[in-house]
Amino acid sequence: MKKTLKILLLLFISLNILADDITVSDYIELAEEYVESEEYENATFVYQEALKFDENNIDILFKIAEIDVKLGKELEAESRFQRIIEINPNYDKAFLELAKIYDQKEDTKENNEKTMEYYKMYLKKNNYQDADVTFNLGNRYVEKFEYESAVDVFKKDKTNDYRNVYGTALMYRFLGYYPKSISYYEKLIELKPDYEEAFLGIAISYKLSYKLDKACENYEKYLEIKKDENVYNDLATLYMLQEKMTSAKRTVQKGLEFFSNSSQLRELLLEIYNKMGSE
Repeated sequence: MKKTLKILLLLFISLNILADDITVSDYIELAEEYVESEEYENATFVYQEALKFDENNIDILFKIAEIDVKLGKELEAESRFQRIIEINPNYDKAFLELAKIYDQKEDTKENNEKTMEYYKMYLKKNNYQDADVTFNLGNRYVEKFEYESAVDVFKKDKTNDYRNVYGTALMYRFLGYYPKSISYYEKLIELKPDYEEAFLGIAISYKLSYKLDKACENYEKYLEIKKDENVYNDLATLYMLQEKMTSAKRTVQKGLEFFSNSSQLRELLLEIYNKMGSE
């Protein structure tokens, strides 16, 4: 829309000229033009005129609240988002925007709780279709060491986002639910076959379940993707526990090819030679 026409339309609206000929769609189109050109005060004025057709139009209220956020009018924005929720309690985007507002406030216990509460309400209304917010909320619980709450969030993700599958597997492992952890790690490997953390995590879960063969198998897969001194050491130790000394020796020697100065691998290799020599 040309600038001159925009000015004329704004003048007509201000003077209530041609009011009967201007539709709500015309108001919205003009307001959007002002938003695009970052003329936010004019956009707000026009949106408010559009509200005269229907003061409970939540889409228009939402657009005005978005402008309030851009202008740093947090209280006005919060009030509008709350009004939207009163009109339509299932308008999920309003909960998300309230969460963002509280997330930007002073870092206090009350504000953090409000942030998480609104994120939870958003995800509930959204049916956990937002992988980023699910991951964000789950991590907030992890940071608070509330692993039961974290896994309850991660596992509800409906998008099969690998980060949330990983979060579920990891939390179940931390909580000692190893069969569930293994199940989610297997799902993660299907989603992301080259994700080394999946093989490391499932190996640890198998080890803690005393399924050493499966632990070794997945440690080997992890090492195919990423070289890790500690994993070479752990894998060799597991082979030793199963009295597979040749495999243990091979593992340590392979590790020393990449970590030649590793004292732990050298000491373990000496221990292996001693055990093999005494047999």
